[in-house]
Amino acid sequence: MIRFSIIICTYNRSDYLKKVLEGVRKQEFPKSDFELVLVNNSSPDDTDDVCRNFQNENTDLNITYTKEKKQGLSFARNTGLDLSKGEWVIFIDDDAEPVKDYLKNINEFLLKHKNCIAAGGRIYPTFETSEPKWMSKFLLPLVSAIDLGNTAKKFPANKYPIGANMIFKADVFKKIGYFNTDLGRKGDQLLGGEEKDIFMKLREISNNVFYIPNAVVYHFIPDKRLQLDFIKSMAIKIGEANLIIFKEKGLHKLMALELFKWGASLLLFLYYFLSFNYQKGIMILKFRYWVNKGILH
Repeated sequence: MIRFSIIICTYNRSDYLKKVLEGVRKQEFPKSDFELVLVNNSSPDDTDDVCRNFQNENTDLNITYTKEKKQGLSFARNTGLDLSKGEWVIFIDDDAEPVKDYLKNINEFLLKHKNCIAAGGRIYPTFETSEPKWMSKFLLPLVSAIDLGNTAKKFPANKYPIGANMIFKADVFKKIGYFNTDLGRKGDQLLGGEEKDIFMKLREISNNVFYIPNAVVYHFIPDKRLQLDFIKSMAIKIGEANLIIFKEKGLHKLMALELFKWGASLLLFLYYFLSFNYQKGIMILKFRYWVNKGILH
């Protein structure tokens, strides 16, 4: 059996895609031990040409390329799972870039941690221009970034790996099912939540979800993703996704969670206010308000 299946789902990002494909090509890991599964989610740009050219130019790599006509990241990810043959499946975003020892470091970690069933690595944001003044470490997930330090550990109960850099033991999907197709981005729509949903299901059977600090990817953040209108729309969609996720688990749990997060947000606002970092504190409150707007929509 192949050790790793790298699944890259892509939509309308042909310029970014070239960089992640190059990152996969440069992996310092035996080519016979991993495959690349490329899923084009009906992109209207020249993504198809980029994927086919890469496949034709890299015949030494084990590449499966397909198109998923049903619009939505969850549909594309599920198609990738159906086509994968690896013992472990790895999801990397189409606008991310893995370091050259990415697979090597993951493999070394998994050999030492036999109880691991899923993991996530460090994600560094690469801003098109500069990090906005309102950005704090508490809002880094908005740009799909995560850094829990230099020590491998289990993910805290209130955190989970981010989609730009997720690792799963392949057979866990037989127990928890695939990604919820009612959640996740669809084309240019910003609805998310499918990653949170899958890890909540996963933790019902095991909490052996680990953070691997040297499984690093760099995630490109265009300026448009930092505009307030974009952040507002994303936050509202996060609220809508949480409503879908918690309908089965109980809306009272969602309300209790939101009350807790409001309390934490107010404390953070006070901390940043007293530290004269007003923009950071204000953005945390705005974000929480927008999420609640999505829940109550």
